[in-house]
Order: sequence, then structure tokens, then C-alpha cells
Amino acid sequence: MRTRAVPGILAAVAFCLSGCFAVEPGPDDCRPVDEGGECFAPSRVGFVEHALASARAWPQLDGRAIEAGEVVEGFDAAAGQPTWIVPLRSDGEIVAASRFLPFEHAVRLAEIALYLPAREAFPMPAPGERLVIFTQACGDPMPATCLFNEHGWRLEQDP
Repeated sequence: MRTRAVPGILAAVAFCLSGCFAVEPGPDDCRPVDEGGECFAPSRVGFVEHALASARAWPQLDGRAIEAGEVVEGFDAAAGQPTWIVPLRSDGEIVAASRFLPFEHAVRLAEIALYLPAREAFPMPAPGERLVIFTQACGDPMPATCLFNEHGWRLEQDP
């Protein structure tokens, strides 16, 4: 019996050492701001820092002063879950937006959209409303009916 267990244990050790076994970070592993981008505790500071860091990846925004707008809590109708969106401004115009999704008890950056041409306004829900994004084919340049490459938007009453 012992001889059969040894090969199984050795196989498990070899599997783990080979790098084929990855452990996902748990919610306790998420710091308030995770510079690696994996996950972070939901907070205005975390959303803003990650949104600004992701915007700096666009070469089209090099050398421009960028500031974050309000964090908009919305709902992703396709995924059936909350989403948070941060519009990013430069010279008074909306030049990009970052979107975040829940990950266990934390959040992660899901995508960032670059707006060319820049937009003058961003959909902001009034009290009693929420921003809902849904799957929609968007062309290039992205029309104002889209916030992200494959997501349109609408404002609706809070449920």
C-alpha cells in the first residue's frame, strides 16, 4: 500500500513544482492598492489610482495631464453584476474611461477605453438612477452610445 502512495505524492509534488498549479489570490491577499493590478479593495483611492495607471499605458495620452472624474457605480447587464467606471479628463474633455469588476470580495480592472475624438460629457446617473452597460457592437471611432468597445449604456431607475 505504501509503495502506491509514494508515486502519487511524487507526482503531486512534481506537478506543483512544474508551475502548472497556480493559486489564485484570495480576498485577504488584495491590498488597498495593488500595483500589480491583480485585485484591490474597492475604494475611491483604489479606483482612481488604477484608472490613472491604466490610462498612462495609452501612447496617445503621453505628456497630457489626466485627472479622474467621479467613480460611477453601475450595473453590467450582460454579466449580471455591479461595475465601477471612472471617466478620465484632460483639458476639460473626457479622453478615456476605466471599468472595474468584482473579484470575490475585491475588484479588478476589466478594461479601459480611449476616446478619439475626446468627449465633452459622460453619462452621470441622477439620484434614483443607475448607469447600466450592456453588450453592443461599437465601431471605430466609438459612438457616444458606447462607453467601451463592446458595451453600450443607458440610464435607468434603481430597482
